[in-house]
Order: sequence, then structure tokens, then C-alpha cells
Amino acid sequence: MIMSKEPHHELLNLGLGKRYAELLKATGVASVPELAERHPENLHLCLVVTNEEKKLVRKLPTLSKVAARVEQARNSLTA
Repeated sequence: MIMSKEPHHELLNLGLGKRYAELLKATGVASVPELAERHPENLHLCLVVTNEEKKLVRKLPTLSKVAARVEQARNSLTA
């Protein structure tokens, strides 16, 4: 696992790929606590819009995948 003091790298520690973590950061999600606070539907929409503008990833995650990652972030904070 990548260990870093930068919040962005916390996302990599959740098992997210680098490009997906960059896409999250571009939407304003730069840390696990920020991801845990998001509503999956709103975040998914932000990911779609941001990726249309910036072309960071070829394949966007599905809403169910985004919801699972938000839940994973929430669980990691309570563990």
C-alpha cells in the first residue's frame, strides 16, 4: 500500500486506481473523510460531468460502484 501524508493518497489506500483517485480529486474529493460524506447519486453525477470536461478516465464507475466506495470510506472511518 502507498502510505503518504497527502490526503489524496488515502484514496489510493482504499484500493482505488490512480486515475479514479485523480477524478475524485477533480470533483473536490481529496480524502477518505470527504468521500465518506458524499451522497453516491450526487457524486456519480459530478464524476460524469467532470470526466466529460477533463477526460481523466476511459470508463466511469457505475452508480453502484460509487455507492460501494462511499460505504467503504465510511466503514474505514469507523474501524
